[in-house]
Amino acid sequence: FSENARHLQKTLIAFLSRRSEVDPSCAYARYFYLGQWLRDNQLEIERLFQQSSDSHNNTDTGLDDDEDRMVASPSVQLLHQAELTKEFIMNLMKPMPPSVIDPLASVLDDKRAILVTRYLASSRALNKSFDMYLQKLLRVLNE
Repeated sequence: FSENARHLQKTLIAFLSRRSEVDPSCAYARYFYLGQWLRDNQLEIERLFQQSSDSHNNTDTGLDDDEDRMVASPSVQLLHQAELTKEFIMNLMKPMPPSVIDPLASVLDDKRAILVTRYLASSRALNKSFDMYLQKLLRVLNE
């Protein structure tokens, strides 16, 4: 996630935390989003491990170990970034003090929270390919 997305995530979690005092469904929404982000991040880590092992097993570059590490460094950097994201999400799961929640949550109202949620969901795989799935479903229904 980018720094902007992280800030939006933290703001949304603060908003839901504050709202959960009045509306219990917001507490469930908070944990749902945290779970989804953690799951997406874990899938990304697994994908990076799979790509790393596939490229290492399938290609014999003829390079020595130092050169191999330099070739693999982009995936190592991506893996490190994914681990940092995991740590960020795990920290969001911890209860936030009111001194942190109030300034963040005051930025959002219900309409803005919906927009933030839509923006954060726009990077999910289903959302990206929803039109394709819908077209396939319509084709099957029309047959």
